[in-house]
Amino acid sequence: FQRTTCGPSSGSSIAAGPQNLDDWLEQNAEPPVDPDLPIIDCHHHLIGSYKPFGSRAKNERRPPAGAPTLTQVVWSGVRSSGPYLAEELLEDIATGGHRVLATVFAECTMFFDPEQPAGFECLGETRTCQRIADEVAASGETDIVVNAGIFGTCDLLGLGAEAEPVLRAHMELPNF
Repeated sequence: FQRTTCGPSSGSSIAAGPQNLDDWLEQNAEPPVDPDLPIIDCHHHLIGSYKPFGSRAKNERRPPAGAPTLTQVVWSGVRSSGPYLAEELLEDIATGGHRVLATVFAECTMFFDPEQPAGFECLGETRTCQRIADEVAASGETDIVVNAGIFGTCDLLGLGAEAEPVLRAHMELPNF
């Protein structure tokens, strides 16, 4: 896995990776130490363009063989090899051998809502992840509680005291 120098001073935030992510991940497959141990995955990201849970065909979930080289934007956690939404998360859990009961979404500056006023754009991420949690639960397809917890972001430094309404808007969502 090759990484380029990243950060504000380098001008680059791209890391190059394998041609096929699944093949690369399988190189390090190992059995779980205790497959019966109940687990809450306390930090995962969802990336890509939002589409309702279950609306994408199976062949839309992973990039096709021969897809362009995987790239990852280090600062925002985005990989351009394809989406990683609830379907991919649940597929990884199903094939991982662990007894995952629930997951917690960690903010990654994805799904921001440009229609919101300045400072409130981050609510798009929390709202989208709540919507995904609700859709997965309503589907009846799994007992795993996806996005049981959501931790979002807010520009406390930039907004100062004006951050309170943003935080209160996050708190209106049940899984935040």
